Amino acid sequence: MRVWRRLLENSLSAKVSCWLIRLLIHGSGHDTKISHLGLIRTFPKSQPHLSRSKKEQIKGQNVINFNVLAFIFGPFYYITKGMWKKGLYLFLLTLGLNLLSLVLVGMFTDRDISKVLYIINSSIYGLTANYDFYRYYKLGETTWDWMPKWMASSVGTVSLVAASLIGVVLLAYSEMAAADNVSLVQDGYLGGYKQTTIGKAFDGWQACTKTSWREQQASNGAISVIYQCSMNANQVKSIGKRSLTFVTGQMDDSFLVHINVALLAVSFQINLDDTFEINGAQWAFKYGEGKTYSPFVDPNYVLKDIYANRLKDSVEDAFTFDNLVMNHMPAKAN
Repeated sequence: MRVWRRLLENSLSAKVSCWLIRLLIHGSGHDTKISHLGLIRTFPKSQPHLSRSKKEQIKGQNVINFNVLAFIFGPFYYITKGMWKKGLYLFLLTLGLNLLSLVLVGMFTDRDISKVLYIINSSIYGLTANYDFYRYYKLGETTWDWMPKWMASSVGTVSLVAASLIGVVLLAYSEMAAADNVSLVQDGYLGGYKQTTIGKAFDGWQACTKTSWREQQASNGAISVIYQCSMNANQVKSIGKRSLTFVTGQMDDSFLVHINVALLAVSFQINLDDTFEINGAQWAFKYGEGKTYSPFVDPNYVLKDIYANRLKDSVEDAFTFDNLVMNHMPAKAN
């Protein structure tokens, strides 16, 4: 019995000693392994992925292929994979590109490009996700090297994203408020012209090659909605020539032949009780080098032309004797 007790004590003592030795060796930066014979072997620890060789880091640059899940879920894919900083920054990048694209395209056409922007945004995530994940997993990279430290930090990332989103919300709110006033006018009716809405009548005027609506706020806080109609200058010239001949008694069209742009703007004043009224109509005839003839006309003549779907009275009123004198229209264009 004493022999077995002695053997048991020796065995437990040996195991405790081995584990203590193993703990000391582990703290020295080496791994240990105890064989079945009780021998202790040591070998260097495997290095973490953050200290990979330069060759393996360069190899990561070639890891570029398409990730379908990232294409579908965009920044949410990045967040679920732990790359939330890059995901948020890519979201801000695509958001900024979208806003810029909408502004630039809106200057030339009214076409809807939302589907095109969605494909472009999704493709950016799909093409970059695998490469970014490789660098995150192998090199521990959470942002890009060119970023300043404050942007690479968690606080900087969250602060910048939050500030950007607040700016976008405020911008969207202002646009929605402006759109509400424009819709208020477009969906309304004018006394004596209740056969159709203002928007349908003004946008359907055949004399216009292009129409636009915008909100304008004066320094005193007064809000107006401006309707603008772009016309073919040639049709304006023919009507203006007849009006000039009638007023001046002579056939001198040396000024008219130089007109290359004809714009007509109608202003609607928005009242505090959400009603509106027309408070002016003005032509802008551009000719020569940066010169403009901008006579005001009677809005009633403009309304007659618009609702009759013709072009006559509003042009003739622009070349009355009073307008010619008040706006100092030149006898001849230089």
